[in-house]
Amino acid sequence: MRITHEKVKSEFLTDDLNDLIRRHHDLLQSYQDAWDKVRAPSLRRVFDSLVRGHERSIESLSEVVKAHHDDVSEGPDLGAVPARMRVIFGQLLSDGAVVQAMLSNEQKLLRKYTAAINTIVYLPEFEQVLVKNRLDTQKRLARLELVIGLDD
Repeated sequence: MRITHEKVKSEFLTDDLNDLIRRHHDLLQSYQDAWDKVRAPSLRRVFDSLVRGHERSIESLSEVVKAHHDDVSEGPDLGAVPARMRVIFGQLLSDGAVVQAMLSNEQKLLRKYTAAINTIVYLPEFEQVLVKNRLDTQKRLARLELVIGLDD
């Protein structure tokens, strides 16, 4: 089998997309931990809506990976441990600390999206999904910042 330059670029980029999929799975686990730890029902509703956003991001990234005939990452990696620990330690303090931990986790994901967009070799289907998911991450951050602001 002959490997072309285009094939190498595509495989390299689908690896990056799979890394983002794993990060979203990490955050899904963190939100489940956070949901279990917070006492306020309103925070649980916020977390539920943010989880749906991560699920949509996983779907859109998975579609692009599959379109390039690559295997899709099915779950989190060891990166979930620090994200989950921030939530668990935050629970020892307050609901606000749990939200702050989730905000930190989302900020790390936003940096991953920014790095992916900044290093991408231009392929429109990759760029469209990354830009859209980065915007969704920014919206989740804004929602968490609003929740923290209301907690003050």
